[in-house]
Parts: sequence; structure tokens; C-alpha cells
Amino acid sequence: MGSRDMSILLVDDEPAIRAALRRTVSRLGYRTLEAESAREALSLIDSGEAPVAAICDYNMPRQTGLELAHMLRARMPDLPILLLSGRAPTTDVEKALSSGLLWAFVAKPWDLSWMRSAIPAMIERQPPPCMESPD
Repeated sequence: MGSRDMSILLVDDEPAIRAALRRTVSRLGYRTLEAESAREALSLIDSGEAPVAAICDYNMPRQTGLELAHMLRARMPDLPILLLSGRAPTTDVEKALSSGLLWAFVAKPWDLSWMRSAIPAMIERQPPPCMESPD
């Protein structure tokens, strides 16, 4: 299966964030499935869509990205999930990372070069690339 046959689920309530993710994912050769809420994301999965990975915002109305991660993994147990947030990770996020529920957590704004290397690594079930620490 070529990368054009693989889709990545992008879930964020902010259209500008989804657009930025779409550009990055598309330039890497993957298709995107987009949702602005957990409910919309689950509807895509329940309609038969089968993404190879998911990138979700943490802070969304009604349900958090972490709640969505639990629901996605109930439907697709091997789905790698990258959680984005404008805030530092909470204890719940840290537990989700250590339990393997989440593939990785990254703060907004993310580093574009990191994201370009992270997406293929996530799809290949490799560990997240190291992030450069600011000087």
C-alpha cells in the first residue's frame, strides 16, 4: 500500500490548525480525513474509514482529545495517536503516554521539521523522534 492509499485522521476544532496539518500530511504524500470534533471523528471511523494514524487536539469542546483517544483505540486498537495541545501535558496525558494509549504528545506550536519526521515514524510504529531543545 503506497502512502497515497493511507489516510491520517486530523481532529482539531480550529480550521487553521487542521489546514496546517493537512498541508504537512499532504506534502508527505498521505491523504487526510478531517474532523472538527470527537463526534465527527468517530462518525468517520464508524462509516468505514480506516486511517493509519490520528493527530488530535487535546482541548476541544464537549470531549477532549484524550477522551477521543480512548474511543478511537476501542474501535482501532493499534491506531497510533499523536496528541497536540497549547498547554503542558497533564497527569492524565502523562499516564496515557506511559500506558501506550498515545504515541506521542507535542505542544503547539509544533516544530515543522519534527512533525515531518514524526508522521512517517508514527505510521511505521517507530518511537517519536527526539525534539530539539531550545537554546
